[in-house]
Amino acid sequence: MRGLVSWCVVLGLSFVPETAHSAQNATVPGPTRFYAVSHTFWDNGPMWDYHIVEANQDGTDTVVRDILIISQHLPCGSSCTVKAKIKRLQNTSPAELVGDNNPCAVDPRELPRELRRAKRALKHTLLFTTANFGIVATCGGEETVLHLPLLPFPFRTQGPPRILRSYDLLHDVETRVFGTSEVFKPVAETKMFEDLDTEPDTRTDESEGAALVSELRAGVFDKALGEDCKKPGCKDEGLKQLLQTYIPPQDRSVPSVAWVDRPRYQCLKCALPAYPPLARLARVEGDVELELQVDERSGLVLGATVTSGHQLLQCAAIQAARGWQFQPQEHTEGATTSKVRLRFSMNCPQTKSPTGE
Repeated sequence: MRGLVSWCVVLGLSFVPETAHSAQNATVPGPTRFYAVSHTFWDNGPMWDYHIVEANQDGTDTVVRDILIISQHLPCGSSCTVKAKIKRLQNTSPAELVGDNNPCAVDPRELPRELRRAKRALKHTLLFTTANFGIVATCGGEETVLHLPLLPFPFRTQGPPRILRSYDLLHDVETRVFGTSEVFKPVAETKMFEDLDTEPDTRTDESEGAALVSELRAGVFDKALGEDCKKPGCKDEGLKQLLQTYIPPQDRSVPSVAWVDRPRYQCLKCALPAYPPLARLARVEGDVELELQVDERSGLVLGATVTSGHQLLQCAAIQAARGWQFQPQEHTEGATTSKVRLRFSMNCPQTKSPTGE
C-alpha cells in the first residue's frame, strides 16, 4: 500500500512544478511537533496495523518515535503487538525534518472536497487493502489536524499537491531518520508466528513498544484517528480499545517440546523436534509415543514408528528421532526396541481482563 501511495504522490506532483509548492510551503513556518498515523486494513486476514511517527522538539534536538501496532496470529490465538524505535536528532528541529512537505502549509478546508471526490471514486473500486491517514501538527502555537481521505485505486493524477504529498510524510520521515533497512514492514509482510520473526532487533523493538503501551492507551495519538474511528464507543476509547488484546512479550506463550519418558540409553545426540507450524496454527498439543529400533553397537536409530499421538505432531517427532544417537553398547550386537514419549505443549497463558490491565 505504501508503494502505491508513493506512486500517487509522484503522479500527482507531475502536474504541478516542484518549485511552485516548495516556495509556497517555505513561506509557512514548520511545526514544532507533529505526529502522523496511518491505519491499514487487509481484507485477506483480516489483519490491520496502526503506524505512528512522532517528532517532538526537545531543546535544540528532535526526538523521533516510530511505533507500529499490528494484529498478529500468535500460537494461542490472535493478538496485537507493539513495536517501537526511538532516536534523537541533534541540532535538528521538526520543521527541518519535514522540509518542504510541511503539514502546517495544508489548509484543512481543502480536505472535505477531496474526501467527497474519493468517496465517489470508491463506489466503483474493488479494494482488498484500505488505508487512512491522519496528521496532527503544532503550528505557531495552534494545532492543525488533517484527516486525510482514503485514496482509491487507480489513484487520481490530479489534486492539491500539498495534500497529496502529506500521504508520504510518515514514510519520508521514518526513512530519513532510521534508514530504509530499519523501517517497519506493513502487517501483510510480517511473519504469521512472532517467534519465527527474523527482522533485525525485533526483541528490542518490542521492549521499546511495551514501554509505550500505557501512553498509547491514554490517547495521546487518538486525535489523528478521525473518521477512521466510527464504531460505537471508539471515539472515546481510541487506541485503548484496539490494545485490548495486547500481551506483553514476557507473558506470551512459548511452544515447547519436552521428554515425558526418556530412552533407557544415555543420549549422545538427542535433539528435540521443533514445534510444527501447522500444529501451532491449529493450536494442537499432546503426547507422541515412539517405538525406536536402536543398533546396539553404534547407538544409532535404525527406525522409528509412532504408536500414539496427533497426526500433526507425528512427522516432526519421527524426523527428530531418526537423527538420534545413544551410548553404544560395546559387548552386545544387533538391534533392540525402546519406547519414548514426547510432550508438545502450547503453554498458553490464562485469559486476562478485556482491558489487559
